[in-house]
Amino acid sequence: MGRLALLLVLALAGVALARIQVTSPKISETRPRYSIEIVYPRVSVPGNHKATRMINEVLDREAQAQVASFRKDFNESGKEMPAEIPPWSLTSSFTEEYQTDRFLVFLQSGYLYTGGAHGMPLLDAFIFDLASGKRLTMADLYLPGYLDVLSRFTRRKLQADKDLIGEADWVITGTEPKPENFTVVFPTAKGLQVVFPPYQVAAYASGMPRVLVPFSELASLARPGTPTRP
Repeated sequence: MGRLALLLVLALAGVALARIQVTSPKISETRPRYSIEIVYPRVSVPGNHKATRMINEVLDREAQAQVASFRKDFNESGKEMPAEIPPWSLTSSFTEEYQTDRFLVFLQSGYLYTGGAHGMPLLDAFIFDLASGKRLTMADLYLPGYLDVLSRFTRRKLQADKDLIGEADWVITGTEPKPENFTVVFPTAKGLQVVFPPYQVAAYASGMPRVLVPFSELASLARPGTPTRP
């Protein structure tokens, strides 16, 4: 084997060995009137104990906070539910959406039922800087003005979607360039994925509409190191 080929093999092996290791601890609890099942990630960043610790602290804290909030709400208003109402439930899991040499992205999805006609889906994005272990926001990745770009692009795409159920004003209001309208945005291999919760841009029956925004749309606003292309 030539020297160049050997170096290439060793480099590829190093990349494989450096990939983030992810395990999946679970919080599970079943009571007569409620149930909880949260499966969340715990990571190991090769050669970076600080980042490993910080990422896991964020993920652990988020899982425990959701459980504590659910139990608190149940103790305050769930115990007196009529027997014919189905038990409360909280389910949640994470999927790895994107990983580069700098970024690790998880998407949390789940479902919360606390009585009524139906529950509500849970959704949140976790973008981590693998060097520091910090959880990043869109403001960490892009300069001011990114909300205007997201607003224009997603509004145009949603207005062209004939499958959305609801009033036209929902799309206009739900895509205004406000941080609260773009709470679930995360990088993927193909661009920035934007997810809208039920009732924000369409009726509950339309689920959670998604719009993929090409990196090129925000390239001029990208901070150094931010992914701007697939």
